[in-house]
Amino acid sequence: MKSLLVILSFFYVSGLFAQSVSPQVIATAGNYSENGGISLSWTLGEPVIETAVSTDVTLTQGFQQPDYTLVVIEHTPAANLDVNVFPNPTSGNLNIQWTGSIQTPAVINLYDMDGKQILIDQVTTGEKTGILNLSQYANAQYILKIVAKDINFSKEYRIVKE
Repeated sequence: MKSLLVILSFFYVSGLFAQSVSPQVIATAGNYSENGGISLSWTLGEPVIETAVSTDVTLTQGFQQPDYTLVVIEHTPAANLDVNVFPNPTSGNLNIQWTGSIQTPAVINLYDMDGKQILIDQVTTGEKTGILNLSQYANAQYILKIVAKDINFSKEYRIVKE
């Protein structure tokens, strides 16, 4: 009797540490819709995953995605300095073009979408174009943050590496 009580209490305590099940998709068909807030969700076989991005809309096809990743892009302008980053999407080299005559130290940081810093580079601003080689990184989306602390300038970009 004592051993039965110990075994039952073990299963009871084990249940307290059970893992939670994340949303799953097992489908040969699917459905979901809304109207006013516009929502559409459909699943069939989902053999392909693809994401299309424009300036204000992201459309992801394949594997139902229950969570959103919110990326806030900041910009703190400076009076005589700006920066343009192109081409985006890129397959290798990313051009960083400074506009304005201010020459001040700046830091370029590259982060993956999990927020892990994967590159840091010190540069000097001014009327010139620098090249950032992304060819060694995986095809994915990254956040490029450029900061010039001396003049309180910062700008962030979402970079797509193809």
